[in-house]
Amino acid sequence: MDDRISGLVKKTLKCQCPFRLIGRLIDDGWRVTVIDDTHNHYATENLESYAYARRLTEDERSFLEDEYHRSTTPRKMLKLLKERFPGNLTRSEDIYNFQKAMRRRRPKNMGTLQCRVHIWRNIDKFSMPSLKGEGKRGHFYGWWKKLYESRTLEEYTKNEKDLKEKMGPRLDKVYKYLQKEWLFPYKEKFMSFWVDQHLNYCNYTTNIVEAEHSLLKSELQGRCTFQRIIQCVNDILLGQDTEIKGQLEESRIYRAGKHNYPCLKDLLCVVSVTALDIMVDEIKRLKNEIGKDLRKCGCKVWISCGLPCACRLAAYRE
Repeated sequence: MDDRISGLVKKTLKCQCPFRLIGRLIDDGWRVTVIDDTHNHYATENLESYAYARRLTEDERSFLEDEYHRSTTPRKMLKLLKERFPGNLTRSEDIYNFQKAMRRRRPKNMGTLQCRVHIWRNIDKFSMPSLKGEGKRGHFYGWWKKLYESRTLEEYTKNEKDLKEKMGPRLDKVYKYLQKEWLFPYKEKFMSFWVDQHLNYCNYTTNIVEAEHSLLKSELQGRCTFQRIIQCVNDILLGQDTEIKGQLEESRIYRAGKHNYPCLKDLLCVVSVTALDIMVDEIKRLKNEIGKDLRKCGCKVWISCGLPCACRLAAYRE
């Protein structure tokens, strides 16, 4: 199609097909004039070889983005896409190209998640002399927590500015330390806005893993045989398995009053209490912070946990 008034006529280049037409945009739509209606090839039977026919619609792209954030494999993504959108012509190579494009959108230096507990320990140790006697230690942690829990880039920028203003000239040394040692080089590795663009199930620390590692080391004091090591690892895993089963069973029999929302009634005693708690927090956030402006949602819970976020719960509530 050519919407120019004059100029060279477009034609296919793959097999020098003589078929030609001109399309012009006029007031009441398009006017197409066929110059040559002959072809030097058979009519196309399958459109899968044409990238134009395989282009994703907005709904299909949104569906694939959700599956990508759930870490779905390419083969399964293609299968689910075909089931959800009958008639879709997407091929496996298109899924791989889509994943490459999504990876290019990842923030630079994502690397390994930085533990917020260890970061705060270092910050607290450095800032303690400056905050000693001023009664600001608790306030300082509140300012810092508000900053690293920022859900959007605009919110992060605002909270960083507020942090600088609240710290003032007397704590300028501490603020410069935060900027140089943590915010500038590592903010993409522990700030909510960046780490919640990936599936993390609300894991922001490594202290739980390190606690289990410490427990294993305490069990392996002295010289141990390979059989003894396997036995210790097995005992720890059995303990974890018992704990998980206990929590799941509590979710089947436990009902909390704070979960009694109409949009959650079908999930009571079906999904975990932790998941319900997260969705309840999103409902409260929808009521107290977001209101009708669903653009403020940020979709953190949807992307990082695979659970309905505030904007999606709004639709369920209606």
